[in-house]
Parts: sequence; C-alpha cells; structure tokens
Amino acid sequence: MNWLKVDIATIANGGVNQLFNQELEEIMRNIRDINMEHKPTRRITLQFDFSADEDRTNITCRFRPIRKIAPMRAVKSTMVLTEENGQLQAHTLDIEQPGLFTPNSGPQGLVVVGGIVTGGK
Repeated sequence: MNWLKVDIATIANGGVNQLFNQELEEIMRNIRDINMEHKPTRRITLQFDFSADEDRTNITCRFRPIRKIAPMRAVKSTMVLTEENGQLQAHTLDIEQPGLFTPNSGPQGLVVVGGIVTGGK
C-alpha cells in the first residue's frame, strides 16, 4: 500500500499545527494584555497520548496542547473601616470623594492630613 507516513504535520490532518497556532495566539494576547503580569514565562506543551488495540495493529493518538499563561495582575485598593450606628462600613481611601469626607476630616472623626488618615482628633 502507498500510505502516508505519520509525522507531526500529518497527525489529525494537520490539526497539531492548527491547535499550536491557536495556543500561540493566546500566548501573544496574554503577553500584550497590560492587565497580566509581564515577568512569568508562558509555555505551550504538546501532549500526545498513544494507545493500541489488542492485536497491536491500530494506534489511536490523542493530542492536546497545554497552555501556561501569566496570571492577571493584582490590583491594590486601600479602604477605611468605620462603624456608624452599629453597622460596619468600608470606604475607599479617596479624600476627594464628594459628600463622603468633609474638608480635612474622615468618617467618625478620622483626620486626613496630607492624604494620610490618622486616628482622630
């Protein structure tokens, strides 16, 4: 018989190349996304699993790419915790929030000096 010899380009009629290109595109998007950490190494692992039938004449190949991308960058926020009428409340630490802070004082008598909240009057 004149069968086509198996190599990485012929497995699944070129599916390996197609899936690799899709994973590579995801890696590139992850690298360009400013919300993702820039330092971690990205990785594509090509996993092939082969199994044979009982008489060992037919082989089944299962393929899958495994992608490792960078995690989303953490976002930091500072809050002030207060208690008003027995209820705990959290407020963002932004002295320019209209209506939340009066000039130079924070909730429940906290004092804002130069953008820093201090323990009270």
